[in-house]
Amino acid sequence: MKKKHYYELDFIRAVCALIVVCYHFTCACDIFELQGFRNIFYLYPNGKWGEMAVSVFFMLSGAVIIYNYEGKRLKMAEFYKKRWLSLFPMFYVIWLTLYLREVILNGGNWFWNGEPELLLLSLFGMDGYFYYLRRNYYFIGEWFLGAIIFLYLLFPLLKKLFERFRWQTSAALLVAWAMIFLVDWFKIEPFRNLITCVCSFWIGMLLMEYRDLCRKYWYCFLAGAVVMFTWKITVNTTLTMNLTAVMVFVVLFRLGGLVMKSSLLKKCILSVSRNSYGLFLTHHVIIDNWVKTQRYGQIGLKKQLLWMAAVLILSYISAVLLRIVAEALQKGVSSVVKRSVQ
Repeated sequence: MKKKHYYELDFIRAVCALIVVCYHFTCACDIFELQGFRNIFYLYPNGKWGEMAVSVFFMLSGAVIIYNYEGKRLKMAEFYKKRWLSLFPMFYVIWLTLYLREVILNGGNWFWNGEPELLLLSLFGMDGYFYYLRRNYYFIGEWFLGAIIFLYLLFPLLKKLFERFRWQTSAALLVAWAMIFLVDWFKIEPFRNLITCVCSFWIGMLLMEYRDLCRKYWYCFLAGAVVMFTWKITVNTTLTMNLTAVMVFVVLFRLGGLVMKSSLLKKCILSVSRNSYGLFLTHHVIIDNWVKTQRYGQIGLKKQLLWMAAVLILSYISAVLLRIVAEALQKGVSSVVKRSVQ
């Protein structure tokens, strides 16, 4: 029997992808010191919009995967192959493009940024996550890509714990998460700490498991979201951003059930959702190369909104093209391998 498809999850993915792009555009306006830009999806009283949306993404990943493998025996080789194909072909296409560009700009020097062995970090998609430790060949994917790879690697274990020791593990994760504010185990900021990421992923698994309760009491989460977006709460922002993410996840899940009833909106949202990973990979390149040309310039609200809309459109088009190229290359490689085996 085919499992029900929750289009609400596609809605969450699409909305958060757009928030992340708008957040990074406003960040770029700040970094390149454009004058007169407005706080659009940049900061809210209890944190940063982009980091909150990333936390929702981790929850979404946990929710989707635990639902897909609910009541199923996990075949690890098949699972990891599927995860690898969902992440690396597109990553390699755009990373290699940017890498070759840098080689040309650096006069043909293939290892301009350090030792050749650092390229292994890029090979495994971990260059962005470990960039805080050492300068390497990072171009795209940020720390998020490395974090999601770690979460996928851990999922078989998390699934077993979720099925057998759900509440014991929840308590253990809560204690471990509280400890990162006292002991800096990974020498990385708390929000990007792997324990924080695992907690967000685990919360997503719980929210999906108890989705009917979340739907029933969604207005409580809406009230919580209003509080988070309206009043400053004087506690650690990593805590408030993750709490906000929980509220936003449930509210968007409820709203998604209503919005996706429109066939036109559903078609548009599904397209953005399908290309959200490509959007995530391409938007930084577009934003940085656009905004840095306007360094120290003046930008008003009208221009900022127009540029933001243009970045969203260009990022979406680039994401679609990236997906098409990656899929074509993947099919080509697969065909060559099959012929060589026969």
